[in-house]
Formats: sequence, C-alpha cells, structure tokens
Amino acid sequence: MREVSLRTRFVASILAVVSIAFAGFYFAVDQFLEVLEAQLLERTLVHELHEFAAAYRRDPNTPRPSSAGLHAYVVTDETAALLPQRLNRLLPDWPESLHIDGREYLAGRTDVGKARLYVTLDVAPVEELQDRLETVAWAIGITALAAALLVALWLTRLVTGPMRRIAEDIAATDPREHSDRASLVAVKGAGREFAMIASAFDRFLQRMDQFVAREQAFTEDASHEFRTPLSVILSSVQLLEADPDLQPRTAEKLQRVRRAAEQMQALIEALMYLAREEIAPEGEFCDMRQVIEDAVQDRQPRAKQKAVEIEVIADPLRLEVPAVMAACVVGNLLENAVHYTENGMIRVELSPQELVVQDSGVGIAPADLSNIFERRYRGPQSRGLGLGLYLIKRICDRLGWSVRAESVPGAGARFVVTFSSKAA
Repeated sequence: MREVSLRTRFVASILAVVSIAFAGFYFAVDQFLEVLEAQLLERTLVHELHEFAAAYRRDPNTPRPSSAGLHAYVVTDETAALLPQRLNRLLPDWPESLHIDGREYLAGRTDVGKARLYVTLDVAPVEELQDRLETVAWAIGITALAAALLVALWLTRLVTGPMRRIAEDIAATDPREHSDRASLVAVKGAGREFAMIASAFDRFLQRMDQFVAREQAFTEDASHEFRTPLSVILSSVQLLEADPDLQPRTAEKLQRVRRAAEQMQALIEALMYLAREEIAPEGEFCDMRQVIEDAVQDRQPRAKQKAVEIEVIADPLRLEVPAVMAACVVGNLLENAVHYTENGMIRVELSPQELVVQDSGVGIAPADLSNIFERRYRGPQSRGLGLGLYLIKRICDRLGWSVRAESVPGAGARFVVTFSSKAA
C-alpha cells in the first residue's frame, strides 16, 4: 500500500473539517428554513382566515380577501361541488398542505354558521425564497471549501518547505567530505521547531563524522597490518619455490601456502572495496573460468580427504568486474559446498548468464532459506561464523548481480548467481 504524504494528509484533514462544518451549517440552514416556512405560512394563513371569518360575521357580503397567492372561498352545501375535491375534505381549524392544479397550497377552513370559509395560500414564493437561500448556502460552502484548499496548500507549503530543504541538504551531504557541519542543515526563518530538528541532525552528523573517521582509521591500519605479514609470507614462499633442490611434496605444500596467502590478500582487498562507497571500476575484466579453476584447485585437497568430487563445466567467460570480487564470491560458494558435503558431488556450471554451484550435502532447512544471507546468521547445522554467504550477498549487490539459494533438506543445496555485467 502506497504511503500517503504528509502534504496530502494535511490538506485532506483541513478539507474534512471544513466539509463537516459545512454539512452541519447546511443542515442547520435547511432545518431553519423548514421551520420558518411552516411558522410563517401557518401564521399568515390562520391570521387571514380569522380576519375573513370576523368580517363575514359582520357582513356576509363583505368582499373576499384576494391578493397574489391568497384566495378565499365561501361554500354552502349547495355549492360544495364547485370546490376542488381536496378542499372539500379539509377539516375545520386544521391547516393542511395540498396540491391544486399542479401547485402547492397551504389551506385552512373555518365554519361560520352553515357556511364554510376557505383560505388558500400559495407556498411557491416561499419555496423559491428557500431555494435561493439554499443556493446561497451551497455557494458559501463551495467557496469555503475552495478557500480552505488554498489555505491548506499554503500552510502545507509553509510547513513542509523547511522539511524539504532539510531533506535536500541531507541528500546532498557527502560523508567523505569532512567539512564544518555546524550549520549544514540549518533552515533560516523556519521557526524554532525546525531549527531544533536541524541542529539535532547537525550534531548527529558530527558524531557520525567522528565515528566514520575512527572506522576509516581502523580499516586502514588493519589492512596495512594484514598486508605486511602477507607480503612477507608471499615473498618467502617465492624464494623457497625458487630453490632447485625443492622436493615435489614440499613444493606442493608451498603452493598451497602461497594460494592461501593470495586468497587472504584478495579477501582483504574485497573487504576494503566493500568498505568504500564507490561502485565497481569500469574497464576491469576477469576470466571467470580461471577464477573457478583456481578456487577448485585450492579446495581439492580438502575435498579429496572427504571423498568429494568437484565437477566443473565452464566455457571461457570474461566479465567486467574486479577479479578479487569474483574470486571472493566463487571461493566462498565452493568453501560452503565442501564444508557441508560428505562423500558426494559438487557441480560448478558457468554460463554467460549465471554461475551455479550445486552440492549433494545436508541441504538447508526451508525456515533458514530466507535468512542465510543475513550477517552472522547461523542455522542449526552451521559451524561457521555466518559471514561467508553474507559477504557473497554484499558483493553481488555491489556488482549488480543477484544470488539465490534453493535446497531440499538432505538432498543438497543449489546456489545461483545471475550476472548483470557485460561479458567481454
């Protein structure tokens, strides 16, 4: 469900309040007009009927009252048939609304001796007045809604403007620049509340600068301290490998030491790469088949000890990604497969679209599949630190790749890495 913006909610709230107020106002006006119509017409009719009756008692030949919308009748039993049927059914001293010839009248009757006196009052002018007043009420209501909308838009602009400027300042902040942040997101003329928010965020940025500076210093120092002994190891191995009297078994062990040191060096480069914010450099390619062959060769001794066969199906493929990143992904996938497979098979398939690593190990429980790429997540059968798959996921995200896991418990696991980088 799409989140409703603060601006929309603010405008909708004001319009709702104004609409409710207008509905109440219109209902009150309508009821007032109904009561006013009834009271005004009935009083006028009763007054005219009493005046007519008093004049008729004094002189039966007195002129009948007649004016615009007002008519009077004198009826006896002999002339009753001349009246409209609705008037004949009218009860004495009981005003009633009725329709005659398609028009609405308020009619009243009183008896003087054997004569029946009727007075009818046309209600059309009053209803027209009521309609005009209701039209005025609607016009006032629509005008009020339009004015409320304009005021609401103006208020939301006034309220959200500083928030938008703060958001723009935050979005434009480069964490790699250590500039003075004392007034980075301070908003002038926005009111004390927004100034407090801006000041609080500035203080937070200052603390973040200090934290990032400490982390960068630690990362640089740690990488330097790791690289120094690794360089010593690699240079020493190269000197030993250059010995012409080196025994084959010793040479094989030295090769394993060299590859392990090179893997550690590549891992440090990968971690340093992930610690930086920039995207993968363009124009740097790697041979994916060679990366796979090197990773398999490094893990063959351990796989043979566990009677695990590693099968590789890979055509030549060059991808525009750093080699250390690709090696870290392939190496961790193979390491994970060898770790959880006993007396089985590991199959590695490489195509221009994807890399598939499938093993016949213990598999992954369905409840763990959605969590295995989380940092330090360890399932019931896990014996690692929960960092290998997390590192794979982070590298894939940075390279624009995607990785997913499929598994049937007891029947092995299948990891699929889908490439998005262009092949060369």
